[in-house]
Amino acid sequence: MNAALRLPAGITATQSYTWVLRETIIATLVAAPPFQRFTLRRNDQKRIEASQLPVLGVYLLPERMTPEANNPLGNEGMISFFHNFQIGISVIIANNDPDVAEQKLDAAFWAIMNTLWPSQNLMRMTHSPNPDGVAIEGVVGGVRRMVYGTVGKNNETPVAELQYEVNCTYRSDWPPIITGTLNEIMVTVIPDGFDPTKTQTVTVEYEFTSSG
Repeated sequence: MNAALRLPAGITATQSYTWVLRETIIATLVAAPPFQRFTLRRNDQKRIEASQLPVLGVYLLPERMTPEANNPLGNEGMISFFHNFQIGISVIIANNDPDVAEQKLDAAFWAIMNTLWPSQNLMRMTHSPNPDGVAIEGVVGGVRRMVYGTVGKNNETPVAELQYEVNCTYRSDWPPIITGTLNEIMVTVIPDGFDPTKTQTVTVEYEFTSSG
């Protein structure tokens, strides 16, 4: 059984907000009594063995980034994105009786709903306690389905799986990194209303020195 990661302060220097939020969702779920004895999976690259059942998977799915509403063309001023990211939550149990398995998966789905979305920590935007203050701004949709199959080396164990895909949103800003300093400005002026071809211009230079 894999535990949720303990994320240090400053984690978003190397990991995306979406990854951090996925880890926060994991931490919220594995702390809930219904899922404390589940084997945790962050991806589905490895075959599930019967000895690992029941399994809780929390996966990163496609993420779409569009310009902020106040900059729909995405080419004016500071770069900012509206993120719509998907998290896939999977619950896999042994399927000894299809009707009982369906009922258990429905109960798992309801436990997920009651654990995540009322959470005072996960869903708090103001002064978010999540790592580095990252926050889910909204939940805009979700899809759930039941899938039946087999697992094990010889596919000998029938299983039932709940698949819940949820769409969440947040915003990110990317201000420019300015490393140069402004040392001098040269301004050329001419009195208003005068012909620039017949009037002598005045040039003024401003020099700036750093106080630090």
